[in-house]
Amino acid sequence: IISQVNGRRFKYRPDAIRVMHDGTVEVIEVKRTFRDLSDPEYRQMLAKVNEICRQCGFRFRVLYLHDIVPNDHHRDNVDILFGRRYMTFTEQQERRLRALRLGMFGFELAEPRTDRTILFPYPAATGPSPIRI
Repeated sequence: IISQVNGRRFKYRPDAIRVMHDGTVEVIEVKRTFRDLSDPEYRQMLAKVNEICRQCGFRFRVLYLHDIVPNDHHRDNVDILFGRRYMTFTEQQERRLRALRLGMFGFELAEPRTDRTILFPYPAATGPSPIRI
């Protein structure tokens, strides 16, 4: 999110963004514990992000590690997703990824992920907005 508050520009990159089945958009910041929010300047920045999200009709949430790992399937799925963020891809994989990048897909993280896991397509957000995600 690139925005300007009181004449000062700032950038914020959320840890996660999810679109719920009902269309609700959640912008998520993940922290280990509540103590990770002890810096007052950091809390002020999160308050700005919260207000931007509110004005856009998004929900902003701070989740803690104990909130996001409810079962072993969830933990395994999250590890698979984030463990592959920095992989090197072959030329063929790059072509496939460029084709897939045009859409977003999700799956139920709390269920076992197999070759038969159903992916749910999510439409990309369109329209004018001062927030770029």
